[in-house]
Amino acid sequence: MKIIDYLPPVLRDIGDFAEIANAEQAQFDAFDAARGGMADDLFLTTLTENGAKRWESIMNITSKGTDSLETRKFRILVKFNEQTPYTMAALREKLANLCGEDGYTAVLDAGTYTLTVRVALTAKGFYDEVDALLKRVVPANLIVDLSLLYNTWDDLEGFNRSCDLWDILNYTWDEIETCEMYTLGQMLSNGNFANGFAGWSALNAGTPTVSGGVCTFTATVANGVIYEGDRSVISDHEYYGKAGTKPTTGTTNVRIRLYDTATDNIIAATAPTTDWQTLSGVVTATATANAQFMVKDSRASGWDAVRVKNCMLIDLTKAFGAGNEPTAAEMDAIFEAVGIDYFDGAYKI
Repeated sequence: MKIIDYLPPVLRDIGDFAEIANAEQAQFDAFDAARGGMADDLFLTTLTENGAKRWESIMNITSKGTDSLETRKFRILVKFNEQTPYTMAALREKLANLCGEDGYTAVLDAGTYTLTVRVALTAKGFYDEVDALLKRVVPANLIVDLSLLYNTWDDLEGFNRSCDLWDILNYTWDEIETCEMYTLGQMLSNGNFANGFAGWSALNAGTPTVSGGVCTFTATVANGVIYEGDRSVISDHEYYGKAGTKPTTGTTNVRIRLYDTATDNIIAATAPTTDWQTLSGVVTATATANAQFMVKDSRASGWDAVRVKNCMLIDLTKAFGAGNEPTAAEMDAIFEAVGIDYFDGAYKI
């Protein structure tokens, strides 16, 4: 509401009355906002900062300075919903309400008096609250084994194939530690530009610069390119190439390639966006030769800066065996699962 609208029309145009109304308006706006918050504070799921503070005081809950309002409401709900006596069914219901149906596991081993609870990574921000809940409600004669529900290679079983390589996806990390792994070999030297532009060359691409692990080049004519090589490739071997790219102007003509005297394989091309994007693909060498890993700007004109980082080239046939090579999507999923964008030398999976 506007205070000035409540004045008689004859007074609204008088400067003094207009200024008084404007000065009072801020107070009425604050009151109106607080009035709306009072309704929200009637329910735990819609508490405001003031409402959460009051409930925390009532329940003797100490919040952290870094806690979000959602985390504070979660903590209040946990304590509010506690009721005795507790059964496994009641505990699972509470954990499901708080973490989601797929956000936890709870198993009771009556023979060893052990309750094993795992909290999903998606709910790891509430780990301390689940810990506090279990300490309050679980009988003291039970041993509580609580930890996060980490991903295992089983999470990648959707990529399973009928070959020995993909049997590894059925192992846990503990089992993997005792198994012989497959070794990926990074064929590029200085693919992350940690040593500046060393090992790379440029053709029709001006003078590339490197800063913070990112190489920037600008083509001076069509097909300006930076490349690393020569790297020996073997006929009929499959190679996985990968690089992060960020064109200044959205285009589909910035590409990563594997080039040798027999063929010029396009590994992947950019999408028409100016955001960072990861290009990856698998190509097959058609000859045994020396090859170069390239990032090429194939635009006919309108060249501007292209940024490149984390380039990799891996011989899949050497690492996994002929006929067992993963696809580009499967390699992308493996790197995402182990949480790396780049490695030097060798990496075991």
